[in-house]
Amino acid sequence: MTPQPTPFKPRPGRTHIIGIDPGLSGAVAIYNADPFIAPKDAVQVFDLPTYTVQRRGTKTRAHFHVEHLAPLIGMHCDKAACAIIEKVGAAPGSGTASMFRFGEGYGILQGILAAWGVPTFLATPTVWKTRAGLLGADKLASIAEAQRLFPHLPKETFFGPRGGKRDGRAEAILLTQVIRL
Repeated sequence: MTPQPTPFKPRPGRTHIIGIDPGLSGAVAIYNADPFIAPKDAVQVFDLPTYTVQRRGTKTRAHFHVEHLAPLIGMHCDKAACAIIEKVGAAPGSGTASMFRFGEGYGILQGILAAWGVPTFLATPTVWKTRAGLLGADKLASIAEAQRLFPHLPKETFFGPRGGKRDGRAEAILLTQVIRL
């Protein structure tokens, strides 16, 4: 007999929702659904901590910094009703080593949440982007939607100092809204 997955049930009496875009350039967003909190304090977002290892010559390779990742997520788990992690698969053209590192980080994230007893829902991009009205849209559309939902967040939340997109932050924020959409 095949074991059945545990049904997804948010923990009662908790107000925080954790959204995670799990890539090396991903992010963790914490949404506080308490109706008495000021909107400007309702969401926090953090880049997933990584470190770089020098390889041959000038090549480098990024890795998740587990020692920083566990406390970053753990400090919010006691108030978390649930977590939503984007469930992504292999990207076409990605090498086996990069996909292994991605899968390793994905498993670490799930393990941290499981260790804290946080019910976790894995949402495919098709599911959550459909609910958010973003299916088929580019990364800028995700940023625009996150800015629309949380207009108090500074532009620097979504764009780097040289104008680079920080779409992982936007998508982590939007993942916290999947349950509410």
